[in-house]
Amino acid sequence: ECVEGVGENGESYPILWPNGSSWDEGRGVVLPNGDVRAVGDSFRGGGGEIVVADPAVIEGAEACGWDVTQSIVWLQRECGNRQTC
Repeated sequence: ECVEGVGENGESYPILWPNGSSWDEGRGVVLPNGDVRAVGDSFRGGGGEIVVADPAVIEGAEACGWDVTQSIVWLQRECGNRQTC
């Protein structure tokens, strides 16, 4: 599924969720530990931005209508209420 995030600056961006995440139509993104992030949930995370080079990721991103010339956010972990991640 195509799930984007909205940053503190109000811009939307594609998210590459942690390996093992899945989509549950009735709930949202299910993380590998079983936690669920529903559409509209707010959370803090750490990871970085990557430039897409993997053909399978490029194909999926293009199918979602995302501009693959831009970076994609790579979410490695959630930070909870911690100030640093």
